[in-house]
Amino acid sequence: MDRKKKIVLAVVAVAALLIVLFLAVALLDLMSYTATGSETLQPEGTPVGKAMVVYSPGLSGQAEQAAKEMAQALQSQGYLVKLAGVRSDAASDISDYDVLIAGGPMYGGRVSSSVDAYLGDMEWHDGLRLGVFSTTGGSEHDEKAYDSLGDQVASLTKDAPPHPDPVVRLILTVNVEEDCAQMVDAILA
Repeated sequence: MDRKKKIVLAVVAVAALLIVLFLAVALLDLMSYTATGSETLQPEGTPVGKAMVVYSPGLSGQAEQAAKEMAQALQSQGYLVKLAGVRSDAASDISDYDVLIAGGPMYGGRVSSSVDAYLGDMEWHDGLRLGVFSTTGGSEHDEKAYDSLGDQVASLTKDAPPHPDPVVRLILTVNVEEDCAQMVDAILA
């Protein structure tokens, strides 16, 4: 085999390996294991309530940025906000919270497996206002992805105690700030 063919085969093999590694990281939601921290955002004055924003960062970190945007929007509305990674100790107890927003990237038409597991293991309480978001690299609203996310959330909350209907939102790359503000407004409405 001549030298050029060997180089081409080596490049193809490396490219295939990188694709397999990328898919493994995305589909196994390995980045969620880095989401172990938390922080508290204090509002000015007396809090009007307590909110928890939980995220799985994904490969791009877009979901973490969206979670931070929503946490800041809730803080500006007077909420004491806990911003927590999906694998953090702080994320496990929502009993004192009025609002829970959870989200992460969308892989294969579903919110990340760590967020799915987090919501499935939650101890729901009466009146909890829930929002679930998923980030997507798209620049246009995808009705099929939105419907898939809505179905996934409905199946996770079907046995929960009485609560307002969950707010479900796709956060697009081109509209992060606007989409996050609209989601917070819808949850608080």
